[in-house]
Amino acid sequence: MVALRSRAMDAKDETRENEEERKDVREEVRDEVREEVRETEREAEAEVKVEAEVKVEAEAEGEDEGEDEGEGEGEVTEKPEEELDDERDTKDEDELDDEEDDEEDDEEDEYEYDEEDAELDARRARWTATGTGALLALVGLAAATIRLLGPAPVLVPAAYALGAAICVLAAVLGSRGRTRRALWLLIVGVMVMALGDQFD
Repeated sequence: MVALRSRAMDAKDETRENEEERKDVREEVRDEVREEVRETEREAEAEVKVEAEVKVEAEAEGEDEGEDEGEGEGEVTEKPEEELDDERDTKDEDELDDEEDDEEDDEEDEYEYDEEDAELDARRARWTATGTGALLALVGLAAATIRLLGPAPVLVPAAYALGAAICVLAAVLGSRGRTRRALWLLIVGVMVMALGDQFD
């Protein structure tokens, strides 16, 4: 029993010591935090003071510059009106010349750009007309051959062959730059093939 009591007393003493150590650690941490807060407050106050000094200096410099500008403006107004009119006229003439030069450059660029676009469009139209005419001619010849070998009337393969011939003519015209006529001939060739197919 005595041993148990002594052990219990020792445990109580240890817990008390641990609590005291914890309290000491907490107080140390609080002191450190307080010191850090004070240091940050001091730094902030110092920064505010520096900013205020800079603002005051900037305002003082601005006032000095304003006075200098006011004096300079007074000097400008003292110029005779004839000189001011001459300066304005020369500035207006220079601006007008610059605007005219810019407009001429823009017109030249647009003209060159339009020519390049027109050439590209013409090439595309030629290639499109030639390719479409050749393709439709091949399709018409293939259909005429198939219908000629089948039990269809003679009018059907003849219509396909005639439509193919018209498409060949459209392809030739398209390669030479006659794209509008080529387009109309392609339409006529397809219509002839479609009408010939109706006789079947």
